[in-house]
Amino acid sequence: MQSNRKWNRRDFVRAGFLGGGASLAGASADASTDPSTKPPAPAVRYRTLGRTKLKVSEVSFGSFGFSASEIFNAALDAGISFVQTSADYSRGGAEEAIGKVLANRRKDAVVCTGWTLRADATKADILDLLDQSLKRLRTDHIDIMLSHMTNTMEQVRNPALYEAFDEARRAKKAAFLGVSSHGGDLPKVLQYAAESGKFDVMLFKCNFMEFPEADQAIARAKAKNLGVGVFKVEAGARAKELADYETKGLTHEQAATRWALARPGVGCVIRAFRTFDDVKGALETMARPFGPEEAAMLERYRGAFAHAYCRYCGKCEGHCPRGVAVADVMRYAMYYKYYGRERDSMELYAALDEPRRANPCADCEGPCEKGCPHGVRVRAQLVEAHRNLMWA
Repeated sequence: MQSNRKWNRRDFVRAGFLGGGASLAGASADASTDPSTKPPAPAVRYRTLGRTKLKVSEVSFGSFGFSASEIFNAALDAGISFVQTSADYSRGGAEEAIGKVLANRRKDAVVCTGWTLRADATKADILDLLDQSLKRLRTDHIDIMLSHMTNTMEQVRNPALYEAFDEARRAKKAAFLGVSSHGGDLPKVLQYAAESGKFDVMLFKCNFMEFPEADQAIARAKAKNLGVGVFKVEAGARAKELADYETKGLTHEQAATRWALARPGVGCVIRAFRTFDDVKGALETMARPFGPEEAAMLERYRGAFAHAYCRYCGKCEGHCPRGVAVADVMRYAMYYKYYGRERDSMELYAALDEPRRANPCADCEGPCEKGCPHGVRVRAQLVEAHRNLMWA
């Protein structure tokens, strides 16, 4: 059984994960005699990311809400090699934190970064964003240049993206082109990305409760030899609401991650890393495959939240007389309530055009609920979201 004890940097020094020059000042290197504090044996597994030939760890480093460079340093020492970030994360703060490590360890990492691009972004706009990211990352090149949060067909079809990438590749600033998506026209965006021949990597949400087209999208990508990374595998991260759910040493995140890694064609699962314990959890996740215990856990979760979890499909938005951006608002509410990212979610909500926010929902009869194929009480969740996400 796993220990529930939280890890810190001293544990990584003791485990031998931290490399030369990375020891914690003043930390004692004496080994504990308590078996529960002994770190697990390294269990990093690697897969090839499609035609890129890049070797990436099955569980890879996502940086939404990330700010502690020493966590990324520990992840690299543990063998977690692929880092996905974005200039959108903490307004460039995640890139800066990663850059503090890459300045001395660029060869140890496979680096992917990108930007949420307007449909009318120009080649000059994109190349300028790339140069800003390279400066924050303290490197002269990235492995994957990402069109981040590409949720509309207008974004993915913008010819300026491909012109900018061609120039960046010639300048050896970027080696491969990727796209990420988790809303809006997700199935169409992924189909275009796979069939256009313009992309090398696709990153998208994939979990056991939504996006039933995911396996088809993965198979299409595999047929085209595209690399596939998936995220948001936990389907809302609401495990704490279930009593006696994680009592046998298996966490919901581990079960959901192993489920995703069992999809043929998936190269890696990208999860958020914010603590040393997240590195420990990633190593434990890769130590064994998906099995009956994980399947039973996820089935219980599915049953508990089938009519409470928003799939962000947007099907209810056509029933809204006020034009509320239901899927976006519900997603930001999830970040706030279940991911512990209060400030980030409030900033995202504030960036929405005011008419697209959920303030009219309190006085509405909720016709959106008629359009939800899953029976979610949409209006009540939107009212709560607006109350939580508005700046004080």
